[in-house]
Amino acid sequence: MTIPGELDKVPIKVVPIYLKPVEEPEPLEPEIVVEPEPTDAPRRSIPLVGALSLLAAVAAAVLTGVGVAVASAGAYDAGTVIAWISIVLSSLAVLGGLVAAVAGWGRPWGVVAVIVGLGSNPWLLATVLGALAA
Repeated sequence: MTIPGELDKVPIKVVPIYLKPVEEPEPLEPEIVVEPEPTDAPRRSIPLVGALSLLAAVAAAVLTGVGVAVASAGAYDAGTVIAWISIVLSSLAVLGGLVAAVAGWGRPWGVVAVIVGLGSNPWLLATVLGALAA
């Protein structure tokens, strides 16, 4: 027998606990996912408007230089006609460059066309230089 209070000599009975094994659920059939086919692939925009605007701006700059050279040589009527052609061409270049920059049809070309077109407009150059001289 044991003396009451002594725990060292208490018989311990171990009762194993049996757990039911977890049953794995039966695999479900895989879900069929149908992805819609792309209707139109994203297309890269053609920078045609911006490139044409830049070409017009460069042509206007060349015509402005030719017009100044012709007028300096004494042919004022021919210089005036060339200046008006350059004014129209540079205005079209600026408008086309703005459209290209806003619509994304050759945005970098359009921005450069606006800058070159503004710098090659003879009327704008005469106005700005006249205001700076006064």
